[in-house]
Amino acid sequence: MMRRVYILSFLVLVLLGCGPSDEELMQEALVNAVTALSAGDADRYLQYADFGDDVDSLHVSLLQAMFARYKTVVDSKGGVVEVSPQLSSLDNDSLANISYIIKYGDGTEERKVAPMVKKTGQWKVIVK
Repeated sequence: MMRRVYILSFLVLVLLGCGPSDEELMQEALVNAVTALSAGDADRYLQYADFGDDVDSLHVSLLQAMFARYKTVVDSKGGVVEVSPQLSSLDNDSLANISYIIKYGDGTEERKVAPMVKKTGQWKVIVK
């Protein structure tokens, strides 16, 4: 009986340790943020962005206008074909920087670096 308890405890620990790494979570948040931005989807972008303060309805309205303009620029480049996270550097448990490449439909690329913060267990792109 005691042996079963140890085996079950071990299996629980192994399964808990099999979740996505911080690196994978940062990459996923970054790709989701850039994809939402390029699609002009302010509501979705807000799920992956951290503005440091609460965002009110005025901020959301301004974001939607900004996103519509940015979407026009992205569309003129043939849309976003791929977002490729590259290297990341963890400053501490809750701050990091991640470099990435955005590939557009017209063949052009942009290399960028995004600062990120981990809040309540979720990585978000820091927007200043």
